[in-house]
Amino acid sequence: MYEVRSALQCNFTIHNTYTEYFLNRNQKGDYKMTKKIMSMILSIALVLSIAVVGISGTYAAEVSDKTSEVGAGNNIYFNVKKSGWSNVKTVYCHIWRADGTGEWPMWQSRAEKCLYDSSTGIATYDLSKTGNKISSSDGKVYCVIFSANTGMQTYNAIMSGKCIGDTLYCTGNKLENPEDSEKTANEAVWTKNTDCGPEKKITSSGNVIGTTLPEGDTDASMLACFLVAYYDWPERMDKVPALVKELNLSTSDVMKAVNKKLDNGGYDNADSIRASVKAVLDKIDVATPSISKLENIAGGIKLSWNKVSGTYGYRLYRKTSSGWKRFKDTTATSFTDSAVSVNQTKTYTIRCIDKNGKTISGYNSKGWSKKYTPVAPTISKLENTTGGVKLSWNKITGVYGYRVYAKTSSGWKKLKDTTATSLTDSAVTANKTKTYTIRCIDKKGKTISGYNSKGWSKKYTPVAPIISKLENTTSGIKLSWNKITGVYGYRVYQKTSNGWKRIKDTTATSFTDSAVSVNQTKTYTIRCIDKKGNTISGFNSKGWLKKYTAATPKITKLKNTSKGVSVTWNKVTGVYGYRLYRKYAGGSWTKVKDTTSTSFTDSGAKKGKKVTYTVRCIDKKGNTVSDYNKTGWSITRK
Repeated sequence: MYEVRSALQCNFTIHNTYTEYFLNRNQKGDYKMTKKIMSMILSIALVLSIAVVGISGTYAAEVSDKTSEVGAGNNIYFNVKKSGWSNVKTVYCHIWRADGTGEWPMWQSRAEKCLYDSSTGIATYDLSKTGNKISSSDGKVYCVIFSANTGMQTYNAIMSGKCIGDTLYCTGNKLENPEDSEKTANEAVWTKNTDCGPEKKITSSGNVIGTTLPEGDTDASMLACFLVAYYDWPERMDKVPALVKELNLSTSDVMKAVNKKLDNGGYDNADSIRASVKAVLDKIDVATPSISKLENIAGGIKLSWNKVSGTYGYRLYRKTSSGWKRFKDTTATSFTDSAVSVNQTKTYTIRCIDKNGKTISGYNSKGWSKKYTPVAPTISKLENTTGGVKLSWNKITGVYGYRVYAKTSSGWKKLKDTTATSLTDSAVTANKTKTYTIRCIDKKGKTISGYNSKGWSKKYTPVAPIISKLENTTSGIKLSWNKITGVYGYRVYQKTSNGWKRIKDTTATSFTDSAVSVNQTKTYTIRCIDKKGNTISGFNSKGWLKKYTAATPKITKLKNTSKGVSVTWNKVTGVYGYRLYRKYAGGSWTKVKDTTSTSFTDSGAKKGKKVTYTVRCIDKKGNTVSDYNKTGWSITRK
């Protein structure tokens, strides 16, 4: 039976001491007398409970408090006005630990009195007045009741530390009194913390009320309390099958919770209670699941079935030549079997299991059958790329590959057979729209699925080219970009103070800008054009930057002449001139000549000696503006 606190203590259940006493008396044969005494105790308890479980009409004496009503602690609030309570002068707050531990103020004592502002209808309670430290981080769960001098009060509300600062109010809903089904209790909820709320309990008549379980409780442990309390009340036990289903519990989980409660001690007749409860639970039949839908989808055959109360999960079976074969355990109510072949018929059945994997229901011995026919692929994406229009579609289980079609004036035309799930159509024209569809094929190229007769359409708009490389060369800055399908050519731009300036139209995918100066930074972009020179793509508005640094000159020719060693090198764009150097074995580089030419005859080279040359670029002031080849190029002077 439920423990019931006195009106002063506000505990809503019949104390275990009473239960144990009368159970022991029953064992001694005083059954009839015990029943009479128990009835008297219950009657007294119910009267007391009326004062503390949210029943209207019981007057609570107003308590005077000349001391400060609200201290410096954290507060919770109650909205009297929103709750619809009238003629309220005094409001009380009763709090206790959900696990029953600790010392707490007496019912409607001075320590429970709130600070009530009748103008706003808000009652404020300082949690420090409980004599217990309650914080948002303590991880504890509490029960809360607000009551008034008028006899109005709330039903138990669960509170955690995060509810500090929140406001409780009555919704207007009436809940069945947990101890007396003929009476009602006032449902109360928090304004902000909706996950906390009315305490979840099973009433004496076997109905579930409230939404929030106290600390450490579960639906299974809640039902276990009901079973242990009323194990020998047949009219109460008749409610158990419906409760098991309503709470979506497995009978094995409920029995575990009952065993745990009994094993914790305090029950002299624990074995008889255990046996009685087990007998009730064993009679509860878990319904046989029914497969409600079998459908061909991209991933295979999808099974869907009804949810069965009182079960943990489900076991799926396939029919084989040797009987039913288990292939999947799941807690879901659907599953897709991907182990299928085209035009194969498969038969399935299903049964319920508990957490331990034990089957707890029957099954349909005939099963449900479905022939797997691949569904038509769905083109999930059509996008313009540098290579043309890229098609992407969903993978279809059990097929070899796919046939892609393009629509023409005479109907669908095959484009490509592929085992991939994407294809890029390069046979496209700028600003032309093409329509595609797709179907499945087997290894022999035979079509084995339907197709979308409308197809999917895409207008090919060339994407903006991307400059993939900017490099300094002897001729200037070389730009390279990606080829764009379906275009005639490209227009190259450089950024100026006035915006983008066209510098070149070309059909190639590279271009060298020779209009450069040493250490100058230039910004480029590019877009596509047609044969008429019309731009047919967008462009990168930020562009790509490159600082021009003069390339290292290369000596292209060394020759002995009657006047000396003739040295020739390549021209480097954007420089003023060149500085020629020589060195001999074991020596260092020595300047020979500054010149604007790309050749020079060194008459000062020593005859019969191996001489090495290198060159670097210079500006008008004679500053070097390029690197040089440190190895150089060698010749023996004749």
